[in-house]
Amino acid sequence: MDLFLIRHGESANNILTDLSKRVADPDLTPLGRQQAEQLSHYLIDRRHLYPHERDQGKPLDRLFTSAMKRSLQTSAPTCSRGDFSADVWIDVHEVGGLFLADPVTGVVEGHSGVTPAELERQLPGARFAEGDIDDEGWWNQGKEMPAAGQGRAIGVAAQLRAMASSSVDVERVGVVSHGDFLSHLLKALMDGLPAASAHYQLANTGISRLGLSNEGTVVHYVNRVEHLDDARWVSH
Repeated sequence: MDLFLIRHGESANNILTDLSKRVADPDLTPLGRQQAEQLSHYLIDRRHLYPHERDQGKPLDRLFTSAMKRSLQTSAPTCSRGDFSADVWIDVHEVGGLFLADPVTGVVEGHSGVTPAELERQLPGARFAEGDIDDEGWWNQGKEMPAAGQGRAIGVAAQLRAMASSSVDVERVGVVSHGDFLSHLLKALMDGLPAASAHYQLANTGISRLGLSNEGTVVHYVNRVEHLDDARWVSH
């Protein structure tokens, strides 16, 4: 499997200086939407591939995305331009889940996330497993603990390895997710979890490419952002 891990574009929470204005499930900023558009051109034009690969196969065979709005909105231009549908993978959501903490009391309240109807508005044609998302949303917890986020990354890494092992042909798989979770996932895919001593700093719409096979993991590149010009490159 050729695996492309992609962080979402700039979100409204990324640019906050007053954290009391944080929202549980932020949209992309106007800059984030520009980043998502540039990402889509880069992917559909196959610039994420090596030159000798660009005339072979599809840019991506499958695209997974978290159910958070910033990931759905980042995926939308690529799906539209490439004329394919994405699969929502609940387990690649950001560490912590959907929550808000009262700035005075510190009491944490969970938020439900997108419903099927909202999902269709954010990312038309997106598919999801039965039972993952309903009219109550997809998140039914408060704030996820950090250790649970690491454990989830280990589980996702195991699922990706299983997918790679079961595929007859080498598939190109993209995963649009989040900075902290992707940092955990990169470590998990390189047998670096559980550990808290290292962190991958990933820019908005940064792409990391790994090769997964029965022989292990090959790292091709991490945090590639050449699709962004200087005015649109940020790392929150």
